[in-house]
Amino acid sequence: MQSPRLILAVLASSAALAPTAPRVDRRTALALPLAVVPVAARAATDDVIVSGTVSAADAVVGPDAALYVTMRRGGAPQAAFSKFKAVPEPSLAAVRIPMKGKSFPVDFAIPRSALFADAPALPAEIKDVALTVSARLDQDGVAATRGPDDLVGSVYTTPSSAPAAITLEPRGVVSNFMK
Repeated sequence: MQSPRLILAVLASSAALAPTAPRVDRRTALALPLAVVPVAARAATDDVIVSGTVSAADAVVGPDAALYVTMRRGGAPQAAFSKFKAVPEPSLAAVRIPMKGKSFPVDFAIPRSALFADAPALPAEIKDVALTVSARLDQDGVAATRGPDDLVGSVYTTPSSAPAAITLEPRGVVSNFMK
């Protein structure tokens, strides 16, 4: 059996040779092998929309855990107004980071290649676009499920800001009823 690092290295070098990375819609992304998704996080620096670090004090990381980092348009003022909207802002992009063998803090990067095909278009010059970057430590590694031990956090930022720093915390009162 080949090592996961070798497989990732081969995938990364073949992705670097490709002229452009194809955009993947959400339904297709769920069908991708897990080893393919982290390669997108290692995109060239000029291709990265937002990057940063996710930390969690005393977090227990299960064997199947994955960290999901999502990006949507809008900052703090827009978030207040979005609570009154019937439909929340859609996610623009997401990155899945398998946590097997990792501990916090974890670095992340969301490149243009991680944008969803059906996401609203971003302007070509996005350095001052307000963004909400959210992270969730999902203990079972399945994005569609929510568990009582999952940790969440978010931050408002812009692509031209310093790297985002997200601190994960328990989900809150609702998670107590999920046990």
